[in-house]
Amino acid sequence: MLLSSKSLLVFALSVVLFHFANAAMLPLAGQYMTEASKGNGSIYMSACIIAARLVMIPVAKFTGDRADGWGRRPIFLVAFAVLIVCGLAYTVSPNPYWIVGVQLLDGIGAGIFGVLWVIVAADLTRGTGRYNLVLAASDPR
Repeated sequence: MLLSSKSLLVFALSVVLFHFANAAMLPLAGQYMTEASKGNGSIYMSACIIAARLVMIPVAKFTGDRADGWGRRPIFLVAFAVLIVCGLAYTVSPNPYWIVGVQLLDGIGAGIFGVLWVIVAADLTRGTGRYNLVLAASDPR
């Protein structure tokens, strides 16, 4: 059933693409900051993680509130667009303050994605009894 569902396959492909694109960005940013800051890389890396999480929390709340009214697809597309902008913004400067600022964008993408992948999995498996299976298979961790 799972492999024959076109919607589930597109969803799985979207999850994989999002995570392949997003997973390499923070380590790359850490490398840039370490080269630029000479000794303060771990401090800036911590700031990147904290900054992204501070943005992610309100964005996740906002996304959950708007997912039914606006629809899942347009909001999901915003997450992918933010991911592209974030990737391009990293190339502008190795300045640690710039990269921490770019991580704010990552918080937007992660906040949207963190809420929507659970909701979309529920939508696609409603009535099938396969929600936990799809959720576990698409878990980014």
